[in-house]
Amino acid sequence: MAVGPVRVAELAREIGDNRQKVRALLASANFSIWTGKIQQWLSDAEAAIALADTPELRQELSVAYQLAGWAHHRMADFSDAQTCFDRAEELFDPQSQSTASLFTMVDAGVQSRALRALTLWELGYQDQAKVLAEETIRLAEGRSHPVSIAFVQAIASSVFSRRGETRRALEVAESLSARSMDTSLISL
Repeated sequence: MAVGPVRVAELAREIGDNRQKVRALLASANFSIWTGKIQQWLSDAEAAIALADTPELRQELSVAYQLAGWAHHRMADFSDAQTCFDRAEELFDPQSQSTASLFTMVDAGVQSRALRALTLWELGYQDQAKVLAEETIRLAEGRSHPVSIAFVQAIASSVFSRRGETRRALEVAESLSARSMDTSLISL
């Protein structure tokens, strides 16, 4: 029997432990990202937010807000996306990155900031988007995590390109390309 995101979400509600429920919902939301089922993605992320709103599930809550923000962004609901990314970043604790790493290969803190920069651009705050994109590149480089740096560079390059800063977009894209080749991140 194939298990899709809807069935995973149903099973998550039957699990007794809240942490396991939340993680199952986050896994379902993550699966929905790759299958393009944005409503299911958002529904699972919002269900995880409702269940994870406790101090012991802070990291899971951060990831849930990030996934909800990303879903809102994909649906062009940029104001709600911004709110979710802000909350995800506020909750993120780099010392507890292990939980976030279960759902993404990218540092959740820099991922939320990068997506927030893109959202700022969508909301018409081009200067703030540029500043945040530059800051996030430096933050990712400081954490020395190749996948996170590559993700941030891809998003930042998009922000610069949209601003018409082709030279800066090209610099970042070339750095991304070189880093991808050096670290076997060819798909980025």
